[in-house]
Amino acid sequence: MNANHLSHLLFKTTNESDLEQIISIEVQTQKSPWSRAQFLEELKRKDRLCISCKINSIVVGYLFCRIVSPDSEILTLSIHPNYQNLGIGSKLLKHTISECSKIGILKCFLDVRVSNNIAIGLYEKLGFKKIHIRKNFYTDNLESAQVMMLEIQP
Repeated sequence: MNANHLSHLLFKTTNESDLEQIISIEVQTQKSPWSRAQFLEELKRKDRLCISCKINSIVVGYLFCRIVSPDSEILTLSIHPNYQNLGIGSKLLKHTISECSKIGILKCFLDVRVSNNIAIGLYEKLGFKKIHIRKNFYTDNLESAQVMMLEIQP
């Protein structure tokens, strides 16, 4: 993977035909992966922003976001392991923030494992601020979550 491939990066609304690729990424990257049924349920909801990041029709990342105007909450975000550390996660987040801004969203929230320093660093680089800790949030190991928030500029 090189910078030339990133010029082919496309952001598309996720649909059911993307799910097999998304689930493959999910099980490789998440400690408590979502089920196919969970993804399908999210796709059916009208108050969701579900974005797939593709290179030549291959899903390399995705983000699912809940919209509760004037706020939004990132529910899940993953990048395929072969495409990590290339700036794709940053581009996907920036795209999502831009889409949220277009529909009048003023704040974006997310939860991240306190041990996930790489993700926390990315979020802080994009302007997210740490606002509080949710103790024992993750059910797989009772790890706490760092809650972060970004004020979106209109």
